[in-house]
Amino acid sequence: MSDAYVFLVAAILLFAMGMAGVIASDNHFRRVLAINIASAGLFMLLLALAHRDLPMGLDPVPQAMVLTGIVVSVAFSALALRLIVLTAKHSDSADPQASDQTSHSTQRH
Repeated sequence: MSDAYVFLVAAILLFAMGMAGVIASDNHFRRVLAINIASAGLFMLLLALAHRDLPMGLDPVPQAMVLTGIVVSVAFSALALRLIVLTAKHSDSADPQASDQTSHSTQRH
């Protein structure tokens, strides 16, 4: 088994774990973390698929795409975390279940 196949399997596992975290988690912070894990899996998958027997090793176009994707991923994470913090300040909680409970308790009175 070559190194490319090991990276390919690891990338698929990382992506699957990230997507499972997005689906299973109710906490916004954990969802952002799970999206970052899934994106790391996609970056690894792209690099594993770009591996060819070239004199320079890897194709430079997928490497440039991965670098651009990392920049976009960092920008997304910063924006998402900032929105979570602003939402938490506005609703006094970042946990959606806690804000659900407070809205139900205020509706009863």
